[in-house]
Amino acid sequence: MSSDAPQISLIVPYHNAAATLERCVSSIMRQDCQGLEVIFVNDASTDNSERVVLETLAKYPNPAIQTRNVVLPLNLGCAGANGKGLQHAQGEYVARLDADDELAPNALSRLLEHARATHADIVAAAHIRVEPNGKRKTVSPQSPLDINHLRMDVTNYSLWNKLIRRSLLINNQIAPVEGIDCWEDVVVTAPAMAVANKVELLPDSLYIYYQMKGSLSRAAREKLLNHHLKAALMLEQWFTARGLEQQFKPFLDRLKLIAKVKYLRGKNKDVGAWLRTFPEVNSRVMCISQVPLHYRLMFKAVASLPESLTQRIADFCDRFYK
Repeated sequence: MSSDAPQISLIVPYHNAAATLERCVSSIMRQDCQGLEVIFVNDASTDNSERVVLETLAKYPNPAIQTRNVVLPLNLGCAGANGKGLQHAQGEYVARLDADDELAPNALSRLLEHARATHADIVAAAHIRVEPNGKRKTVSPQSPLDINHLRMDVTNYSLWNKLIRRSLLINNQIAPVEGIDCWEDVVVTAPAMAVANKVELLPDSLYIYYQMKGSLSRAAREKLLNHHLKAALMLEQWFTARGLEQQFKPFLDRLKLIAKVKYLRGKNKDVGAWLRTFPEVNSRVMCISQVPLHYRLMFKAVASLPESLTQRIADFCDRFYK
C-alpha cells in the first residue's frame, strides 16, 4: 500500500434519507482521523438526499478528509450499495456508517489507534442505542468475538460498529451479496471474524445507532425469511468451500436454525416447510448454544412430534426473533 493511501475508507450508503443525513454527515466531518476517505453511495435516491450531503459537506469543511459521491442509476439495496462503496475503497481499513446514524467524536481515530496498537484485523466497539422514545442505552458486543459462541444479534454482527482490514476481505473473497439486505452485515462480518488473525473489542461507545419503530407486515416477514435463508445457504457454501464447515459447525447450525424461524411465526405458519428446510439441524436443536433453553425445547418438540400436534407449540415462535 502506498504511503499516501487512506488509512480508513468509510462507506455511507444512502437511499431517500434526507431527513437524517445532515446529522450523519456532520458527525463524519467532525472526526479527527488523519488519512480518512469517505465514500457516499447514492443508491438511486428520488428525494433531495444528495443535495443534503453536498450542502452539509460545504457547511462543515474538513480539508483532512477526502470525500466522493458515487451515484447509482438503479436502486441496488443496502448490500449492493455497500458493495459498490467497497469497490471504490482504497483504505487499509474499512468501516460503515448508516445514513440514519452518527459517529461519536473521534470514533474513527480511536478505532484505528486500537487496531494499530493490537495489530488487529478487526476492532469492534460498543455503541449507544437510541430508542424511538429517545431513551439511550449503551450496548457492547459479546467478548470474545468468537462466532461459534456469539448470539445472532445486531451488536455482534453489524458492520457499523467495526473497523475491518480491507485486505482481509479481498484475500478471502468476502463481500456483501447484492439482493441479501436482511443479514447483509452477517454475510461480511461472520466470515471475516472467522478468518481474522486477531479480533479486538473496544469498550468505548463510538457509534450512535437510532433504532427504528414499527412492526413487520406479512410481506416484510416473508422478505426477511427469504433473505435469511439465502444468507445461511451462501455462508454455508463459503465455509464449506474453504474446509471450515466442521470448525464453525456451531455457528452454522445456529445460523440455519434462526434463518428458518419465521416459518413458525405469524398467522400463516408452515411447520412442514420448517421441517424440510435445513433438516440436518432438526436433530441437533438441543446442542445449539445461545438460543434460550425453553425455545430449544419448543423447536425439539416441533421437530419430533407429528405435524398435526405442533401448530399450537409453534405459536410461541411469535415471540422469538421478531
